[in-house]
Amino acid sequence: ADSIQSKMIGFVSVPLPHSKLSSASAAAVSKRSVSCQQGSAAPSQLRFGHFRGLLNVAKLPPTLRSVKSASAAFRNLSAGSRATSQGFHSFTPLKMVRKESTMLDLETDIIPFKLEDAISGETITVSKESLTKAGAKGLLVMFVCNHCPFVVHIRDKLVELCNEYVAKGIQVVAVNSNSIVTHPQDGPENMAKLGKDMAFAFPYVFDATQEVAKAYRAACTPDFYVFDAAGALAYRGQFDDARPSKDTPVTGASLRAALDDVLAGRKVVDMQRPSIGCNIKWTPGSEPDYF
Repeated sequence: ADSIQSKMIGFVSVPLPHSKLSSASAAAVSKRSVSCQQGSAAPSQLRFGHFRGLLNVAKLPPTLRSVKSASAAFRNLSAGSRATSQGFHSFTPLKMVRKESTMLDLETDIIPFKLEDAISGETITVSKESLTKAGAKGLLVMFVCNHCPFVVHIRDKLVELCNEYVAKGIQVVAVNSNSIVTHPQDGPENMAKLGKDMAFAFPYVFDATQEVAKAYRAACTPDFYVFDAAGALAYRGQFDDARPSKDTPVTGASLRAALDDVLAGRKVVDMQRPSIGCNIKWTPGSEPDYF
């Protein structure tokens, strides 16, 4: 496990006794970014999520120390193998890279696309012409998804902000370009549920071919693009300074300032910092050249 970096993620399932973990055991696991999942028809399993630093197996409760036998499997991460060995059930590596926005050139015209809204089933058209026809004062295109911890971290405030600016005349389109080959949980059905549960006032479209993400050179979730009323790119970058690993409050300050400038017909003058998040989950074999 000593070769694991924060840019990689793997999942290990370890059979545990059928009995529930004690509160002390659960607490020890929780402190190490590990979650316990109880199954009704199968033994409890230990599932590793995001690794930040090393896991000190020696300090785990005795019932969990069989995890130590899984450590050798992590050496197979770079080879992309699936391993089975003593003491654990299975190992499936997934590449999760922390990426920054590619920072598309400012003044770039709206890159047009048509995609289906997972919430309403309607076809959503994004273009300079559709922006003008709608009488919108600007356009926000954002690449997000359901599961990414960087998106989840800001999601409540993001939806609140987007709904607010829709009411002010900004057209907002959320795009999910994640591959359902590797991440079926990000598919249209779950997109629709999330959008309805959180009362999105904007469409949430599915980029099944990933061509829209590539056209925008989108690299991470979340990734934001703000166009002015004339259809020129005025801002691209972060939502704010908040990150899952920081205690910085989630405010949406960077995106809010850019949208306010666009509404006022001003040039966005604030320093534009790249967004940071998990990489878009490209369909294996079709990754873009900038990945």
